[in-house]
Amino acid sequence: MRSHCFAIFLSVLLLNRLSSTRAEFSSEDGFEKILHDNEKLRCTINTLTETINKLNTELDVLNIQIEMKRHVVIALNATVNNQKVLITNQTKTIENQNKRERSMFEAISRLQKVRDQNATINKLNASIQEMEKQLKNQSEIQIELKENNNKMNLQDLEINDLKKRLQEEEDKLQYCTQNSRLCNEPVKSLPITVPYQSHKNESNEYLKCKSGNGCPYGFGIYEVKIRGLSPFEVPLQNNWMIVQRRRDGSENFNRPWQDYKDGFGNVRGEFFLGLEKIYALTQNRRIELLIQLGKADGSTTSTVYDNFQIGSERDSYVLKSLGNQFDDLEISLKYNLNQKFTTLDRDNDEYIYNCASNENGGFWYKDCGYCSLNGKYFKEGYVTQQHKNGIHCRHWDNWDKISYTFVQIMIKPAGV
Repeated sequence: MRSHCFAIFLSVLLLNRLSSTRAEFSSEDGFEKILHDNEKLRCTINTLTETINKLNTELDVLNIQIEMKRHVVIALNATVNNQKVLITNQTKTIENQNKRERSMFEAISRLQKVRDQNATINKLNASIQEMEKQLKNQSEIQIELKENNNKMNLQDLEINDLKKRLQEEEDKLQYCTQNSRLCNEPVKSLPITVPYQSHKNESNEYLKCKSGNGCPYGFGIYEVKIRGLSPFEVPLQNNWMIVQRRRDGSENFNRPWQDYKDGFGNVRGEFFLGLEKIYALTQNRRIELLIQLGKADGSTTSTVYDNFQIGSERDSYVLKSLGNQFDDLEISLKYNLNQKFTTLDRDNDEYIYNCASNENGGFWYKDCGYCSLNGKYFKEGYVTQQHKNGIHCRHWDNWDKISYTFVQIMIKPAGV
């Protein structure tokens, strides 16, 4: 396009030159001059044409170079854009790192504050401990006086118990003077026949010694033989057979069903005779039930029911009967009447949860919390753990957090 425009420019220039020399065509010399000028002009045009072609070639080369450079620029722009993306990503990474560093610094600051607070708390605890020591030192005399009073009360109880035992031993000695052979037997053997329903015509003897002269006042550890059960030992006290005893917390009463069925513990200490044995001993006869309770302050109480009976294992050893109640009416099992026995692994009570798990021991629960003589033992005489119940039977403890330190449950045939 540029070369075409340049040729037109040259044509116009040539016509102008010819117009300016039109007056000179009349002479021969002028014509020759015109020819000469035209020749020169042709040469000039050729030269210019060559120059134009050369310039066009150079222009084409330049265009190619420009196109190549444009591609290079595009590639550079792409590279720059990639670099910008990388820089943006790196910037975001750096910002995230800065955020994490700020979070770490904030966490470190919080930790430092917590450490400072802990140091303050430790100082306060040290001050509290020091104050507690001072209070403890100030109250040591009062505590010692209280302990001495408790010891004196316990000593009075022990003295009274010793007096009672002394009287019993004197009675036994008097009896043994007349029956010397019986006094040499450390463990009394009582072959007891307790008939089941299929043996109603057999002997109905119960806790009667067959040695000829009777048993000395019904005290000591006796061996009992019942048809269908292995022989077992049981303590007797004034003809009352002890079937449960709590006195020092040495035995765990939070046990499964099988343990309560078979019995556990030491008959010379804390123990539970066993539901199957109690069931066998209370069938087909009228049985009296005696419950004795004691508190840490030395106070005691007891009550008697005149017709105690439980069901078989098929009936979950249900508390079928208690009869009439005598002595201390503040101890009441009436609330537990007609309830099946519940243990930590067999829930037979009416409460939504397992009462044996809540009360830490098996018993004839209805909906927990009323009377539990197999609960957790607290030697202090009161419950020291939150959400726990001890050994209790409501009314006598006035619904306080009292936990009895002594329990003894005994049975004997009515009239014996």
